[in-house]
Amino acid sequence: MSIEHIRCGFGSVLRMVIAVALSFALIIALYPSSMIAVSAATPDLARFAGKVVSISPVSNSKLYLGLTGDARSDGADIVAAKKSKSREGQLFEIVEAGDGAYAVRSAHTGRLLTEADGKIVQSGMTSPADDSQRWAITKHSKGYTIANKATSNRLSASASGVTPVAGDGSVTDSQIFEIAVSSLELDGYYSFTTPAGNVIALSKASIKDGAFMVLKKDGKGTLGKQFFLISSPNGYHAIKNSISFKALGAKNNSRKSGVRLVQKTYKKKNKNQRFNLVPSGDGWYLLRSASGYYVSAASDTSKAKLVTVVDKAGALKVRVVKAEYSSGMPKLDAKLKKLHKKIGTKGNTMKKSFFYVANNYTHRNHPNNFKGDWISRYAWDMIRKKHGHCKNFAATVCIMFRSYGYDAQVVTGHIPSRSRGWAVHGWVEAKVKGKTYLFDADLYLQLRRSGWYKRTYKNAPVNYRVEKRW
Repeated sequence: MSIEHIRCGFGSVLRMVIAVALSFALIIALYPSSMIAVSAATPDLARFAGKVVSISPVSNSKLYLGLTGDARSDGADIVAAKKSKSREGQLFEIVEAGDGAYAVRSAHTGRLLTEADGKIVQSGMTSPADDSQRWAITKHSKGYTIANKATSNRLSASASGVTPVAGDGSVTDSQIFEIAVSSLELDGYYSFTTPAGNVIALSKASIKDGAFMVLKKDGKGTLGKQFFLISSPNGYHAIKNSISFKALGAKNNSRKSGVRLVQKTYKKKNKNQRFNLVPSGDGWYLLRSASGYYVSAASDTSKAKLVTVVDKAGALKVRVVKAEYSSGMPKLDAKLKKLHKKIGTKGNTMKKSFFYVANNYTHRNHPNNFKGDWISRYAWDMIRKKHGHCKNFAATVCIMFRSYGYDAQVVTGHIPSRSRGWAVHGWVEAKVKGKTYLFDADLYLQLRRSGWYKRTYKNAPVNYRVEKRW
């Protein structure tokens, strides 16, 4: 090949490159930058797979997509509302639906985000039946756009509603969404209901470590069927029984299949006692421990033993249902409801309930040595008689705190006595924003000093020696 041919070929290539560059410049000049951002390739959404997410419009980050009306029925509207306390209906799963499309499934009901008759509703179950339930989720410079595969309409959200808008117009912030992995926020009391209508419960009322967990029929009393859930930022939950405040976990901290599930003193670093709620569709969840096992049962029948399984296929499906606190004593629960009306349910209920006990009961030493679920019995004895000793005060404050949804426990041990020795004593510990404080209504009453409410062990008026936490 001659030098002239090479030069001629190079000139043709150069002219082609210049032409392409000019064409691209013309496209940029003709179309807004927002359109270029939307035309980016579908993002890798693998990081959302199998996780619960929240979906919020960029135009108002305080709004979240969620359900309204009869949240479990087909045709329930999808709306944008402020964050609800329970987050029920405001959490979703993003599931691959083939050909680069995704299904957006309610973590609460298992039903799918659907465009129907100019509205956005939930319908169908588990997997999409047609393109009206399949969505193209596309990366935008500010977040993601969500466009329906059947109509190409984009999702748009505001306080007035969630609607489909034509996909050929410019993109506004109400059509761009932040998708964030979200843990289920379940602080408070809940029950776990199975498909057959049973619930997870204590085999018997006990505050001892090692008491077994079983399934019981729902609706026949409340004994041991309520659990206090404490959410952590990493998406795991401690599951404490309302009677004992001991946490669910496998016997001997085993990770193997077939091991009985029991209650035991909660230890924050114990992976065996921390659980992730894994969505299973149609509003059901699986309980998976941080150590790797799933919660299962010998069968979905009353009195069936709760056991561990390693295989997800054998896990027990449960619904997580908001419940009221139960002390295990119906007559005490009824009295607590009356006290709530008297003390109030708004404001600083921890402070109000502590000083109600300290100012309305008197100190009196008398023999009572209850066994079994002694905390509830000591509290009932105090409330009934209007007087008691340190353990009565501690039990009553503890029960009051728990009834208001605080993570509290009775502590027994010793404090300095007037005879320069050590005296047996009981008080309360409670966690506030992850920090432990002590509360001593008995000493507040006897010494009439304010230093016994919400103190740390370092700044408490006396030296407390902890012997056991209940």
